[in-house]
Amino acid sequence: MDLLKVRMNTGMLERFFYKHQAFSWEREFRLAISLRAAEEFAVKVPELGIHVSVDLDALIERIMLGPALTADEGDLIISHAERTGLGSRISKSSLLGWPRYV
Repeated sequence: MDLLKVRMNTGMLERFFYKHQAFSWEREFRLAISLRAAEEFAVKVPELGIHVSVDLDALIERIMLGPALTADEGDLIISHAERTGLGSRISKSSLLGWPRYV
């Protein structure tokens, strides 16, 4: 949705599923797990959250390193991606290069 024209008037969880129209090309997948109901029924929630197993190979097609990352941040992402077997899926944003004038 165009968040410059529409005011988000949503609940706590729903706001994570709104995406600004300007970023629609990203085609990302979002997953949110709320533990609020568990807490309301006095279920002990671990301090660091819960572990959810996922298949990264199935979920991640490409890891795009954006132009605003520092060298240290980029290196950290690359090392984590390589450790999980996803190093070959890293791409650097074309915004990092010099424009070609023709």
